[in-house]
Amino acid sequence: MFNIYDDNRIEELINLRPNTNIVEPLYVKSFGRIYGINELDSIEEFSPSGFKVGYGSSEGLFVKNQFDVSKTIEISVIRTFVDYIEALQCSRRYYVFESRYIDDVGDCSMYKQMNYYYEMLFNHVEALVDKKRKERLKELLSNEDDYVS
Repeated sequence: MFNIYDDNRIEELINLRPNTNIVEPLYVKSFGRIYGINELDSIEEFSPSGFKVGYGSSEGLFVKNQFDVSKTIEISVIRTFVDYIEALQCSRRYYVFESRYIDDVGDCSMYKQMNYYYEMLFNHVEALVDKKRKERLKELLSNEDDYVS
């Protein structure tokens, strides 16, 4: 399970994002459980209505593509934290937030990036869970033959 309170890990993941990205996907939420991006294979259940993606972003003096605080209407900010960077002599604020697919993105680059990741992760998780369901069904049906004989 992904720990949304692990400041060091979140900071590292956000700082790994490409300079062209405003957001970095950190986790997915399905049925109230939080799975890190590297834990998607362990998701057993999927419901489109209960699916969210958790993102990370930051703002600070030397951050190229900063989190747009004015665009928080369509998202749920889960937490923020501040880290002072001694080498740069400045602070950087980190955001952890989650969202579903945003219908009306307009010209908002942040929303467009979020929707891109949402669609990619939604399709990936849906396919994984469907594949597991089919494998379980196949296993159950093959075990049924043992009971019939």
